[in-house]
Amino acid sequence: MKKLTAILLAVICLSTLTACKTDNPPVSDTNATTSGITESSSPIENNISVSAITAEIIEKGEFPEMMEQFIDTIEGLYFGIDIDNVVEASLYMNPASIFSDEIIIIKMSSSAKANETKAVFEERVQGRIKHWEKYLPSQLYKVEEAIIKVKGEYIALFICDDSDGALKIFEENV
Repeated sequence: MKKLTAILLAVICLSTLTACKTDNPPVSDTNATTSGITESSSPIENNISVSAITAEIIEKGEFPEMMEQFIDTIEGLYFGIDIDNVVEASLYMNPASIFSDEIIIIKMSSSAKANETKAVFEERVQGRIKHWEKYLPSQLYKVEEAIIKVKGEYIALFICDDSDGALKIFEENV
């Protein structure tokens, strides 16, 4: 009976571990696709990927711990994005959710789609303002000073201490 219980417990533990495994690659994986989105393999005019731009922003700025997120995270947080028209995307956020910092750059299939996506980003900022007002008001100023920038097929949102610096890096690379 003890052997059966031990075997059953081992099977349950293993099935629990495999249930947590995801097949979705992180946004920074090269040549990977999820839902038809090319992630980091689509070069910008000067051969720098969206992920490389967000990584440069994180590297050159002063940020709390930031982690690049999965495509399904972008779909879940940015309701209304026409995911079929996303060519490339990169999102960084604090994994502990105690800092409001958020950097996202998306290359859409056209400049018209990028302009349409601006409303989704504006809704995201308004939602974050309501969240941080109640949760950690000390982080609210970053969201209130968020920058949303559309440039051609690209759209970016910068919620951080140095949004202007992030915008400058974005504009230099797109």
